[in-house]
Amino acid sequence: MDQQSNHQGWLFTGDTDYIYYAKGKGELYVTGRADNLVMSGGESISRVEIESVLSLRESVNEIASSGLRDERLGQRVAAFIQAKDAVSWEDLDRHCRESDVMNFKLLREYVFVKAIPKSSVGKAFDASSLQVISRRHETKGVRS
Repeated sequence: MDQQSNHQGWLFTGDTDYIYYAKGKGELYVTGRADNLVMSGGESISRVEIESVLSLRESVNEIASSGLRDERLGQRVAAFIQAKDAVSWEDLDRHCRESDVMNFKLLREYVFVKAIPKSSVGKAFDASSLQVISRRHETKGVRS
């Protein structure tokens, strides 16, 4: 156990959850992971929510999202998209705007890639690796 996970005798697992009390009995519901949240302009944005909305588009084969460093917001939400068919970032942005995603959660950057970079166990790379990929890619759309 490292110092980050052990603070004053409490174990921090990185899970996000809530406790629901019904009929005098508390039930714990784990709702996700803290590292799946992007902090942008003081707001918590779920990467899973963004990925779920974009994955509904038939033109999207695979998606990974990340919080990239941003001087003004702290982080900005970016999506790395492997498309099946030709699709523009404007089309995907319109799709997100027409969904239930709140405006402050909308993507700031769309990066089109030939393949989502993954680790040896098949998990998409972390935010720092995706940040490097974002700088190297030319096919992207940025919304201000």
